[in-house]
This record gives sequence, C-alpha cells and structure tokens, in this order.
Amino acid sequence: MLDALRAIGVVARALDSIANIEFRDLNLTRGQYLYLVRIVEQPGIIQEQLVNQLKVDRATVARSVAKLTDQGLVTKRPDPANGKANRLYPTAAGQAAYVPIHQENAYSLHQALAGMSPEEVQTLERLLNQMCANVDHDWQLVKRGGHRDYSQGATPMTNPQIIPVTVAQIPQLVQLARTTFADTFNANTAPDDMAAFLDTAYSPAALTAELNTPGTTFWFITVGGTVAGYLKLNVDAAVTADVKATNALELERIYILPAYKHQGLGSRLYDHALHMAQRLHKDTIALGVWEHNEPAKAFYAKRGFHKVGAHAFVVGSDPQRDWLMEASVE
Repeated sequence: MLDALRAIGVVARALDSIANIEFRDLNLTRGQYLYLVRIVEQPGIIQEQLVNQLKVDRATVARSVAKLTDQGLVTKRPDPANGKANRLYPTAAGQAAYVPIHQENAYSLHQALAGMSPEEVQTLERLLNQMCANVDHDWQLVKRGGHRDYSQGATPMTNPQIIPVTVAQIPQLVQLARTTFADTFNANTAPDDMAAFLDTAYSPAALTAELNTPGTTFWFITVGGTVAGYLKLNVDAAVTADVKATNALELERIYILPAYKHQGLGSRLYDHALHMAQRLHKDTIALGVWEHNEPAKAFYAKRGFHKVGAHAFVVGSDPQRDWLMEASVE
C-alpha cells in the first residue's frame, strides 16, 4: 500500500528547505514565513488561531510571533473584547516582506502541480482536505491530553471517515436525513406534523437544491464503509438570515444514526466543521439547537458556544423554538 504520508512529507520538507534558504535575505528562517503569511492574510488574528491553523504548540507560536515583532514585521494590539489576548497585524515592512513570499508560493505550487490536469488538481485538493480533516481530529485529541489507540493496526476501512456528499448520493442522504430527524424529534412531535415536515424539508428535490447551493456542503461520516451520520455546513451567501455574526460558518445540521450514537462520531463531525472554519478563515461558528434538546445544548456548551438569540423552527404546523448559539473559532 502506498505510504502517502512519506510522499507528502518529502514535498513539505523540500519546499520548506528551499524557502528557508531563499528567505534569508528577509531575515526569515525556520518557518517564520508561515506565521507572517497568516498574519498578513488575516490581520487581527490571535495566537491561538495560529496554533490551530498551523498545528503547532503554543510555545512555538509565541516564540515565532515574538521574533517577528522584534524584527518590526508584526505589531500587537490589545483585543478590546478580551483583555488577555493580543491581535496581530502586519507592519508596512511585514506587508512588503509578504510580496516575495506570495510569489514563491505561486511558483512552488505551479512546479508541484506540473503535468496534472485541472480535474486531477481538483481531486488532489479534495483528498488533501480530507486528509487534513482526518489528522485534525487526532491533533485535537492529543492536544487535549488524549492518546490515540493504534495498537490494533486500524485501517481506513474500519476507522470513521468523513467524505463530501455528491448529487449521486441524494437518495442515501434523503433516507439518512429522514431517519435521524425522526429519531431525534418523534417523541415530541405529532405524527402528522412529522410526516408533513419530512415530505417537504427532506424530499429529494429539497435536498438536491440545498446541495447545489453555492456555499453549502454536506458530509457523510462512515464507519467500516457504512454511512453513520451526516453534517451540513453553510458559508458566505448560503448562511441563513438568522445568523447575525459576520464572517461565520453555519453548522446547520449534525445527525447520527441511532445505532452509531455514543461512539464519538458527533465530536468527529464537529471537529471537521471547526477545521473547515479555520481553513476558510472564519471568525465564528453559528448554529441553532432545539431549546429542549439538553444533550445537544450540553455538547455545544462544552465547546464554547453561548446563546445569542432564538427563532421559530416550524415542524409541520408546530412552531417549535430553537436557541441560536455561537462560538469563536480559535
């Protein structure tokens, strides 16, 4: 079996070595350019966001930011909303240093993708994003003091996988969405209201339209190749009107089939949503949760969400009430 991580490692180390040599004239070495690029492209970013985006420890980020500050490339400003945090901004010198770094990145990308068709490049990007999401779950686990269990030599066919949903999988999505919604809300919804809602909101036409909406993505989580749940995310114009935060990723749905609950799959889907928010440079994750869904409210509260409002969520003829919750992306 191809060891893809070795090939990716070779590419990463080669380009990092080249950059460290070529950026000596900028007095940037040992990956400092990675931090400067994030700060220029996301002015006002905080150090904890750099930790998550670059997958390094806090001490390493602190040292690199301190060096960039000492070199006059970055400046710190107190965060008015959090007195313990500083927001990072590039100076004029930092912005000037960014120009050749950006040019080098474009050149290296062109060289690395030489000989690939546009379709192959799209496939590569999708697969690499999937790998990033898979690794991010483990990184978050270990960062929080957990340990990976690799004693059984698990393979991707048995480990949970998160994959994008395609139009060809609409029938499977329809069945999954209807089953999981009914499982969650049947006990508190009249049968006629439930049937009316499922026939309208989770029809093939409705879910196809949602999937084809620019800015909306659906994701399956699979276990042993079997779909066990799904996630729906919205960004930019696809974010619903009730979301008040600017530059937000909306986590519209996380549902797990009954047989796969309490196995950490919901946490994996949430971690994927967080990874996407970080990759897309979003400031906030926003969502709605039924006011009486105590397990879900506790799940999100543990992840830093707080209530910012409420709205009506109509199931058939039953106007139920959802909490609107938000958390910062860090």
